[in-house]
Amino acid sequence: MSFFFRVLHSGDTELEQLISRCFSENVPVAQIARRQTGPALRGIVRSSIARTGSMLFKRVRRAFSRANPYGLAPLATYPGQEYDTFGAVMASHITNQRRGRRGERRAAKPAIGGGFAKLMQYRIDPDVARGTTPPIGEVNLTVGLIPERRGGPEWADAFRRWQEAGELGYAGGSQTRFLAAIRMPKSKGHVPVRPARPVISRIEQEEKPISLFERNLVERLQRRFGGFI
Repeated sequence: MSFFFRVLHSGDTELEQLISRCFSENVPVAQIARRQTGPALRGIVRSSIARTGSMLFKRVRRAFSRANPYGLAPLATYPGQEYDTFGAVMASHITNQRRGRRGERRAAKPAIGGGFAKLMQYRIDPDVARGTTPPIGEVNLTVGLIPERRGGPEWADAFRRWQEAGELGYAGGSQTRFLAAIRMPKSKGHVPVRPARPVISRIEQEEKPISLFERNLVERLQRRFGGFI
């Protein structure tokens, strides 16, 4: 589960129109287009994409922090009304119970989906070595869980399901016995509910990756071609 966007810097493209808007009206579009396909401008475009990827990556990682900046729904809650654990956030209750048994102080509120944070990455395609002129053509930015680089399809599927609402299953054996001991027994009528937490689409909606890229691009264009703006 990830989001991506692509930039094509050749011919009559949205990127050309964006660059045109950054310059004075007395600068011919053809002149801008020649710069657009030149090595200098291709480097500016790629560095703008890289900066955008870095910024979005930090926002994705922070989404799984205790600060919960995107207001993700709480972790699964226990539904058994006849128990005093009714409506309790399972992860917090389990963590506190385990720590309490060892005589440790009670744990702070866990981060929502904190285990996924270390799986997040960003990637720019095509891959170009530092100091090498980027080729003409399409450039793609991907941010999120990239299974072929980390986690594989199993974790990609787990992350997809984690973002969707539904019932939360249990493992058996010692885990089932432990849950029963802390008044969260496993039974047909007590299936925990997993809320919807569409973190990737939420970040994409709020952070607007294309707009973020445009701001980074304009900033670099102003530094390089400020005399034309």
